[in-house]
Amino acid sequence: MKVYIADEKNINDIKEMWRYCFAESEAYNEYYFDRKLKPEDTVVCCDDEKAIASIQLNQYKIMLNEKEENVSYVVGVSTMPEARGKGIMKKMMKFSLDEMYKRGQNVSLLMPIDFRLYRRYGYENCYDILEHRIDMEELSGFRIEQNVRRLTLDDINELIKLYDSVNKMNNGYVIRDRFRFENMFAEAEADGSYIYGIEDESGKLSGYMVYSMDSGTLFVRELYFTDISTLKTAIGFIYNHNTQCSKAVIMEDIRNCVGKVIRNPRKTETIQKQFMMGRVINFDGVLDSMVSECNSGVNAEDSIKVAIKDDYIESNNAVYDIRASDDGITYEKFEYNEENSDVSMNINCISQLVFSYIDIDEADFVYNLGISDDKKEVLKRLFVKRRNHINEYD
Repeated sequence: MKVYIADEKNINDIKEMWRYCFAESEAYNEYYFDRKLKPEDTVVCCDDEKAIASIQLNQYKIMLNEKEENVSYVVGVSTMPEARGKGIMKKMMKFSLDEMYKRGQNVSLLMPIDFRLYRRYGYENCYDILEHRIDMEELSGFRIEQNVRRLTLDDINELIKLYDSVNKMNNGYVIRDRFRFENMFAEAEADGSYIYGIEDESGKLSGYMVYSMDSGTLFVRELYFTDISTLKTAIGFIYNHNTQCSKAVIMEDIRNCVGKVIRNPRKTETIQKQFMMGRVINFDGVLDSMVSECNSGVNAEDSIKVAIKDDYIESNNAVYDIRASDDGITYEKFEYNEENSDVSMNINCISQLVFSYIDIDEADFVYNLGISDDKKEVLKRLFVKRRNHINEYD
């Protein structure tokens, strides 16, 4: 069996695997194959030239810690039933991680079916999302106070501006250009979703939602708004479907604005769900993007030696002597030696820190690191907890 980057001759096998492993409609499958599936971004394992397992490395740009990062978003992890239980996926994940490193990418994203499967490969949860489950009658007090209309491809330029405006307060979000929004409209057409916008008094787009209806539930998978008035109009619009749907499910970032405006939140079930995993691919690259030149000497108490352990990407295994001064942060890299460090972290821990999902105090507690307070001060200069948000599903 061989693992390699796919080419055109593997496409039919990859499509067969996708159809077997994922319960999607044929309309959605065709959308995905046409818009997302690229052989050059697909890893396959072949037995006698037939692909029996595959992984898609879909390419995105995210805004992470105020810097653009090119990332591979790992999706479509699939194996034909006759090839399962043979350790194939371990080889494929190792190949995929090496491929991302060769591409010069610093971090990666992964949408998990089961978080346990991917923690062993160094991925860890880095994004949460809120899911509001609401009886439709609990929304009866909301009214449409602004103009609401169905959006088209002609609205993409306004959508880009709105999306950027709302997400500038978030971290780790996907940078969406025209191509991304064209995909959003194509996906909505394929899976029977609707895209509606809300306008302010001047006719400018101040919010939009992507939703679908199935079995008496209106599901809002994406809802962005610039102000509370727009949010209330969106909820009023949702309520106006009360003759079609008895329940609403609204996905939201962790600000919980929906929960703050609902009349009786005790009758609304709100779940904070772990949503998206992240992983450091190249810790040197991460540090290079975070640190600045240090032109003056520093004291010993302004440094910390961190040993990073990564079972899959060898170049991440090292001791990093990180130093802080008023001029910034610098570092030196040494051969891995846990005894020659102040603290040892596995790649899961450092990934959550790099994605700003946790701060160093949380890392110390959750991973039982045992860092002294004075050593923490250096890492607090590097790792600051932020409000992460992402809403991409493939």
